[in-house]
Amino acid sequence: LVDASAVVANPAEYRGKTIRVRGTVKGFCHHARSWYAIDVPEGTPPYLRIVTAPGFRVPAGIMNATATAVGTVETQQIPQNRARHYESEHRLGAGNEGEENATVTRALFRATGAVFEPAAG
Repeated sequence: LVDASAVVANPAEYRGKTIRVRGTVKGFCHHARSWYAIDVPEGTPPYLRIVTAPGFRVPAGIMNATATAVGTVETQQIPQNRARHYESEHRLGAGNEGEENATVTRALFRATGAVFEPAAG
C-alpha cells in the first residue's frame, strides 16, 4: 500500500510499478464512469485520478466511499484546459493557473481492480 500523496508528489518514482492505493472518493466521471479520484489533501493537485476503463466501470453513488485500488502508475501530460475541466466540472479543486495551451504533468493510476466501501451514515 503506497500513500497516494507520495504518488502525486513524485509520479516518476512509481511509474510502471504495480501498487495499491487507498483513499476517499472525491469525484468521478458521471458520464462514462471510466475514472474516479481519491482525496490527497496534502497534495498538489489534491487528488489522484484512477482510470478504470476499459476493465470495469465505476459504480454509481460512490462519492465519499473509501476506495482501495490495485494498478499501475503512469505519468500523463494533460492540456491545461482538460485539467481545469477535471477540477471544475468534477469539483476536484486544484486551482490550475497558467497558459491555456500549456500542459501539466499528472500522476495517473490505471486500476486493474478496486474495492469500494460505502461511506458510513
